[in-house]
Amino acid sequence: MSKPKKSIKLPWFYLPFTPVRTAERTFTLADTENAGKYDLMCQRGTVFKWLDGTDYKMACIHSAVYADDVVTFTLMGDTISEGVDMTTMQYFIEKAKTITFTVAGNLPSNATEVAGYFPVPYQIKLLGAEKQRYDYYNMLRGRLAPTISTF
Repeated sequence: MSKPKKSIKLPWFYLPFTPVRTAERTFTLADTENAGKYDLMCQRGTVFKWLDGTDYKMACIHSAVYADDVVTFTLMGDTISEGVDMTTMQYFIEKAKTITFTVAGNLPSNATEVAGYFPVPYQIKLLGAEKQRYDYYNMLRGRLAPTISTF
């Protein structure tokens, strides 16, 4: 006799206060005297979803900054439409997965499919990508910081 299938409840949580959309890729959350520490709780890679009309949209945190009793979140992924019901916004308990490829040497700006290949064994949603340029010779000598581009 086989065991009955159990339903799995995904660990999505609503935000404690209603976030405020400030732009397509940013929203804020009130955090008086940083009491909730939302900038630490929802760090880079935290996945959010919200209802936009009848469709769910998703993005992950690129940065979270606390200033003047407000945490400002910058997203990478879907954009937040004007007029969206921000009370539907939820965050996922597990951070987004990241995959890193390293390529030695210089690449032309129009190079594609040169950094590697990652086969995924399941359906995924690409939230964003970053390219980082490192000049290790000068970085080790403290002369140069890495440059990071997000798209």
